[in-house]
Amino acid sequence: MRIAFIAGFGPVAQNPGVALDFWSNAMGIEFDGIVAGHRLLPGLDGAEAFALWPLKQAAQATFGADQWPRDRQVPQAWIEIEVDSSRAVAEVAQALREKGQEILVNVHEEAWGRTTARLLSPEGLLVGISHIPASHRTAGPDHPAPKAEQGALNPEVDARAALRLESLLTLERRGWDALCRSEGGSFYGEIMTPEAVMVLVDGSVLDRQATVHALNDSPPWSSYSIEDARQVPTGETTAALVYRATAHRLGRDEPFCALMASHYAIVDGKPALTLYQQTAIASR
Repeated sequence: MRIAFIAGFGPVAQNPGVALDFWSNAMGIEFDGIVAGHRLLPGLDGAEAFALWPLKQAAQATFGADQWPRDRQVPQAWIEIEVDSSRAVAEVAQALREKGQEILVNVHEEAWGRTTARLLSPEGLLVGISHIPASHRTAGPDHPAPKAEQGALNPEVDARAALRLESLLTLERRGWDALCRSEGGSFYGEIMTPEAVMVLVDGSVLDRQATVHALNDSPPWSSYSIEDARQVPTGETTAALVYRATAHRLGRDEPFCALMASHYAIVDGKPALTLYQQTAIASR
């Protein structure tokens, strides 16, 4: 059997009213009408890809951990909504927040050049709002694939892309997001190498196991900010991310302020944390 193309795709809604509110009011899809009980939008351009996405990889891309959080609905499928620009991704994500939708992954650039943000639909679809520059121009001899696309065939390009400032900032923000959900132990337990250590402002030096226990017992942060970030190459497949962090906890008047240094190395094709150090500084 030869499959010619994907003729149609859509969620199966247990609660049609909630589903319609999400896809129509939040996402802005204007359905043409109802045929045989189906709300239809015929003529929308079709899929660029059909892929089986392992849940482990979806969890890594969304939460930076190998396990999907137990308190989150497990997605049954994924769908990418392509928009016209990286700026449009940010605009759509902000508009969705204003409509009460929870963005699971803030807008970020992934290693292969895609800018994306992700959320869950009421039916359990993992929805990506994305922009891939290569999808908006014709490939050919005069228009070679961008480096991010070529990287799929070149491990050295992949390593450099994964250690770019934007990519490391994405990892760092996922770590902070996990700390804000009281899931820091799970996140750092997955991303730290077996020999990695954390050097904290109080002088503690924690190995991976101690880090997992300490962060699992820590109260969540209510908010954080990352400023003055820069990437420092330290080798062909290693780099450090240095930045200023300010974080707040409910019930505490004084913010936590520190200079952070996170050192990453490519392990099994993806960045792994080898050293993390905090240096306390005064708040601005």
